[in-house]
Amino acid sequence: MNAITTMPATVELFDGTVTLTDWALTELSPDFYGHSYMQIGGWLPEGYQPGLISQGTNHMVRADLPGIADVAQAVNVTVETKGYGGSRRFMKIQWRHRSAPAELGEMLGCSAMGCRFGEWSSKAEERGWVRHGSGWLCVQCADAAEERAEIVARIDAGTWGAPALSYRAQQLLAHIQDDPGTRWQTGRAEQVYADLGYPKRGRRHNARGDLNELAARGLLVPHGPADGRYFLLAQPKDGA
Repeated sequence: MNAITTMPATVELFDGTVTLTDWALTELSPDFYGHSYMQIGGWLPEGYQPGLISQGTNHMVRADLPGIADVAQAVNVTVETKGYGGSRRFMKIQWRHRSAPAELGEMLGCSAMGCRFGEWSSKAEERGWVRHGSGWLCVQCADAAEERAEIVARIDAGTWGAPALSYRAQQLLAHIQDDPGTRWQTGRAEQVYADLGYPKRGRRHNARGDLNELAARGLLVPHGPADGRYFLLAQPKDGA
């Protein structure tokens, strides 16, 4: 609907009545949530200042639009007035026209304490929302919950607060993971570092230290006596 007429329209708002010329009644495109809005837009009389008419949220008592009988009455509206360089000002009055389409489902609220995000049930999963117990978590809260779970797991494993593995130790771990059934001793780890081009000086010391660090982090399991110790790749606790 986009009705335009030169006959003046009269709109009674909560705090005053305005007359609009060259006005149009328009049905706006649905917003992100599927709500449709109607808008009356027209020119105020030359030199007219809104004065007591509240901008933003207001209440439309009635609207007398020549030739249109089914205009909403007694509805909350949003009022916006703009000047375009001349002595006349243009006023827009908008209100919600229709509810969201049924196919959008119900409006969900994030179940995280203090979060006020909402989403339609039909769109929640595709927009990254995650089921949490009997409720839902929005994208931001779901990410935060996952991060907290990881921190708790690291605390339980005794690795929270430990410095990150060196790149050298990460390289060694990658080789061990590629050959999970092999017994790893200092000499084998030292050979890996030699193949990777690490200098001979300190290579054996680093190999021994990195094996022990990987074991301390629960990534390797030590076996055998102190003078014949070897390490095997740790298996997941669930046996997977």
